[in-house]
Amino acid sequence: MNKFKILTLILLVLGCSTRTESEKEITPDYFDKFKDYEGFSLEQKREFHQKFEYDFNQWLTGGGGDFSRYIFLNMSEFFFNTTLNPDAIFKELPIKINENIKSFQVDSELGSMTLKQYISKSPVDGLIILHRGAIVLEEYPRMLWNDKHIWFSVSKTLVGTAIAILEDQDKVNTSEPISNYLREFENTEWEKVSVRDILDMASGMDVVETFSEDEKSNFLLFYDNFGFANLKAKSKTPIEFLKSIKSIKPSGREFQYSSVNTEILAWLVEEVTEESFSKFIEKEIWQKAGPRFEGSLITTSNGDCFSAGGMNSTLRDLARFGLLFVPSGRENEKLISDTYLENIQAGYNKSLATKSLFSEEIKNNSYQWDEIYSNGDFMKLGNNGQGLYISTSLDLVIAFFGTADEQGSWNELPLISRQLVNSELFRE
Repeated sequence: MNKFKILTLILLVLGCSTRTESEKEITPDYFDKFKDYEGFSLEQKREFHQKFEYDFNQWLTGGGGDFSRYIFLNMSEFFFNTTLNPDAIFKELPIKINENIKSFQVDSELGSMTLKQYISKSPVDGLIILHRGAIVLEEYPRMLWNDKHIWFSVSKTLVGTAIAILEDQDKVNTSEPISNYLREFENTEWEKVSVRDILDMASGMDVVETFSEDEKSNFLLFYDNFGFANLKAKSKTPIEFLKSIKSIKPSGREFQYSSVNTEILAWLVEEVTEESFSKFIEKEIWQKAGPRFEGSLITTSNGDCFSAGGMNSTLRDLARFGLLFVPSGRENEKLISDTYLENIQAGYNKSLATKSLFSEEIKNNSYQWDEIYSNGDFMKLGNNGQGLYISTSLDLVIAFFGTADEQGSWNELPLISRQLVNSELFRE
């Protein structure tokens, strides 16, 4: 056999051995199916910048459609940001698309239709499903695959995870009162509220989340002082405002959602680690998740991270974070400890159990995760239709981004996620 034939044979063998469907070796035609979405024109971008104002209700809680979507995909053009750098090597995601998932019949307010049809008709920006560590579905109807989208309250899972890491290191005891870590809360009505009750959104303090401008709540007043979205705010420290807040019921008695709780926990992280929350997240969580691209975290005019809702990344990199919680992502290094998983799934305080937002199922809340089901699955949701669903038993991660339509309607992917996991699609 001549040298040319030998070389050809070697190349063919190498080609067969390396031509796996993985993120590192994706062929250009893989992304052709996403080209229906072309992004925004220069004219639209200029229009949206002219229209933008630093007001929550104008683009966050109303029906913004493409206006809000552009902001959600380009937060760094409107707010200060801190970059979260990736590590040198990213975690490759094998691609094993399962066409049966696209054709799965889902039920929603839009009627009964295939998942593929639902994605095209509803306000979904992107959806990805990882099963056993591989991409089995990936769709980008209203964003580019490498766009960075804001997570909104899915960001809170980074805070809960940071606290769990510090627990594992014996640097935080969540049964202790918050004033043991943040001395500013001594001699205030926060003083005896435990870290765990703040983690589980059961502080009992008068900071319940509401966006009504009719009578500004303590929640909105706090964020005015905090510097998001009011970039003109330059208070000495936003924690001063919270010192005067009163208790409205004993802590640990009732679930009362508030992003203020999350900001307090981020300050706790900074106090214990003596470094910024963004740097701790970059080093201890983001880089270890193996992201391909930079992440970014909104930073306020006060220099604080908007930890409760300010994380931005590609959809794949959000899914990589989700992988840290499932078996295929925990084979080599357990960043998410067994104890942390058990603490999420067990639901620390059974008195906080309520009906799910999407069914008659009873669920708990724990470590900033909104929906924790009896089978051990858990999910975190974000404003305008963001979400991260984790099933450890199925080794499944479902991640999605969304933007409310012009009528203010969100996508129903949280409900549909439950339909998917209760099907036979992932039980083979």
